[in-house]
Amino acid sequence: MKQIKKRRRILRIGNPIGFSLFCLVCLALMAGLYLGISWAIKNGPGVVKAMRTAVQEEVMTTPTVEPSREPKDELLPTATPTPSPTPEPKETPDLGTPVATTPTPEPTIYVTAPPQEDMNAALYGQIIGIDPCRDSTKHAEEAENNLIIANHLKRYLESQGATVVLGRTEEDRGKVDDNTRAKIFRNAGCTYVIRLKCNYINAKTSACYVKVTKKNKAFGQRMINAYVAATGMQKQNGKKDGVQVEDDTVAEKCGCPCVAFLMGNWDNETDYANLHDEVFMDKITEGIFNGLMAEISDEPGSTEADAPLEAPTITTQPTDVTVVEGGNLNLSVVATGSDLKYQWELKAPMGAWTKLTSTSARTANLSIPNVQTRHTGYTYRCTVSNKAGKVTSNVVTLTVNPASTSQP
Repeated sequence: MKQIKKRRRILRIGNPIGFSLFCLVCLALMAGLYLGISWAIKNGPGVVKAMRTAVQEEVMTTPTVEPSREPKDELLPTATPTPSPTPEPKETPDLGTPVATTPTPEPTIYVTAPPQEDMNAALYGQIIGIDPCRDSTKHAEEAENNLIIANHLKRYLESQGATVVLGRTEEDRGKVDDNTRAKIFRNAGCTYVIRLKCNYINAKTSACYVKVTKKNKAFGQRMINAYVAATGMQKQNGKKDGVQVEDDTVAEKCGCPCVAFLMGNWDNETDYANLHDEVFMDKITEGIFNGLMAEISDEPGSTEADAPLEAPTITTQPTDVTVVEGGNLNLSVVATGSDLKYQWELKAPMGAWTKLTSTSARTANLSIPNVQTRHTGYTYRCTVSNKAGKVTSNVVTLTVNPASTSQP
């Protein structure tokens, strides 16, 4: 009789355990497929973008460094060229005869400009040293502002024919001691040195004074008197007529008359605001210039020593004017004083003050032919000066009407 073998039914569908395992495997596969598709839909674009960015960065890494050096020469002198040239090569040619004996390090410390070749300029032949003080970390804010005022003064004195020497620049802040500054001014052949700083005193009123050595007391008195007259400030209480006599390294070693201006009280609200105001800086400049002119005109051997010049005073101011297009602009100023010089200046609506160079621009009566409507809004002023001082007229405005419109 044939023996029948039993068949194993463990994994047959009819077996409950096998069927359950089969279902679980199918569910797991479907769940995994679902989760994979969901993740890809949600995160796929981000992954692709990240991979693309990574590839672009890798590709751009090499070309960015090399080509970028080529265009720099065309557009920006940026960081690479700037340190190499520094001010040394450029300033040395500008120093001229006054600095011929200056040692090698000095040219990097101060900046000069060639004097104007105008023998009639008020300060022609003068070499003025300007020293912006307080350049320690403790007085960093004042140091920066003193340098701004120093450059403001420098530009004007240069326009009057002087050669100007700075005791320091922004790059040299904190690196130049008083002995070095004195050496700079002495080697440059300075005829006068002006030091600029502020007083630290919590005063209720604005005030100023000067510091000088004993031998320069008369010079200091002229300077503070002119400064007070121009700025309208009062002299500091406790200082004898605004002058304090004391020893000073720069003054003793610079080889010329030296005065240190305490331009105002830094801790006083009024003075602090004024010292940051460009209009007030003009007044500071005017006071220092007038003081220098008073000193120069009173030097021994001066032709005006026996008869001091009268500082200019404007008695009739110019006024706003309206002109028909194609007509002439005529402005005039009347001033009293001796040996007066006139200089008319122009300022476009969005521009800076510019000296006019025509013949009439150096007289009391300015005449400009053929004005056009585009000149409407231009402003004009006149500076009147002599060796005793200077004064600037009111600012006047020009209006130009079209040719078809009659002048009111």
